Amino acid sequence: MNLSSSHLKKDSPVPLYYQIQELLIDQIEAGILKAGDPVPSENTLARSLRVSKNTVIQALNALRNKRIVHRIRGKGTFVTNGKIVRDVTHLISYSAEVIGLKKKPASKLIAAEEMKANKLV
Repeated sequence: MNLSSSHLKKDSPVPLYYQIQELLIDQIEAGILKAGDPVPSENTLARSLRVSKNTVIQALNALRNKRIVHRIRGKGTFVTNGKIVRDVTHLISYSAEVIGLKKKPASKLIAAEEMKANKLV
């Protein structure tokens, strides 16, 4: 993977972390990074893009929230295989998960009726 600071527009109103996120998504869509591949380390990305490590962390966290990458403690960050990766330390709603997979959540009303509440309710 060949990323350099020339890929970023530091005078753009678009935040740097978002630009980094989009660069990595482009690498995945182009097949340069494939499912299961490790993403370069935070330090490597920060050096090659000439940004702070915190900016890279913010970009990787955004990708993780979208389920595009997942982290394994002590191993690194990896491209997901498109399936939902569950991180029990970061639970989100069904709708947010589905939206993160770039799909549209849906529900269907099967029945609705008005009832008198019992004592328990």
